[in-house]
Amino acid sequence: MHPHTHFPALPVEGDPDSAVRVETWEDLACKDAAAWRRMLDGSILPAYRDRVCFVPHDFPLEKHHWAEAAAMASRRFASWDSEAGMEFRRYCLTQLEDISFENLPERVADFAEAHGFDAEDAELALRSQDLRDAVRADAQAGAARGVVKTPTVFVGRIRLVETFSRKAIEAAIEAALS
Repeated sequence: MHPHTHFPALPVEGDPDSAVRVETWEDLACKDAAAWRRMLDGSILPAYRDRVCFVPHDFPLEKHHWAEAAAMASRRFASWDSEAGMEFRRYCLTQLEDISFENLPERVADFAEAHGFDAEDAELALRSQDLRDAVRADAQAGAARGVVKTPTVFVGRIRLVETFSRKAIEAAIEAALS
């Protein structure tokens, strides 16, 4: 990244001061990451948001051609408004069938307009080297921890990969809390 440009880390969910951190490396075009997002929103966040910090990380897989650009856009939105950054991540993960490499710029512009942001500026995010570098640095950090599939979720030393049950993640969180 250029020294004059800084994009904040992705916004966390839950209690940012919690000693218990659930760190997730995800690909915004991945069906398994979408299933994790549904589980997170449906039961895990409601149960643990006041006691646990949930930290998203980007790990776009090469086979998902629009995942890196979507991650770049989510970071641009997060730099303007942290909740919008998370909302764009949710949007991608719930609209997998309707987003493609070809229509992603239009989807980014539509999302920007719907949230009161400048559509043209949002689309520029898809060509930002600083944003690409930030996403790739996140992916490299994941790779250094052994991440190869998405989602990969770490709760302390416990690693859950790709598909896992709600009971498995709850057991890991409960163990970390005790």
